[in-house]
Amino acid sequence: ATGSVDDFDLKLPFLSLSNDGVELNLLLHSLNGILICLLMFSSYVVYVFVILIFEAQQFVKKQIFLEFFSSSL
Repeated sequence: ATGSVDDFDLKLPFLSLSNDGVELNLLLHSLNGILICLLMFSSYVVYVFVILIFEAQQFVKKQIFLEFFSSSL
């Protein structure tokens, strides 16, 4: 029974701090979620950006090749 009383004593200061502590925890959790969303979003944007750059390079290469080919004819 003494163990449970000790646990209760340990929980009391946490309960007294619960107003600020819980808000801080929620804030940290929401910040974590926002950071994760930002990371996922930014990685997706970078992925799309890289694909667009690659496609543009391929397009430019084709254009240069076509111009060179048509001018050589």
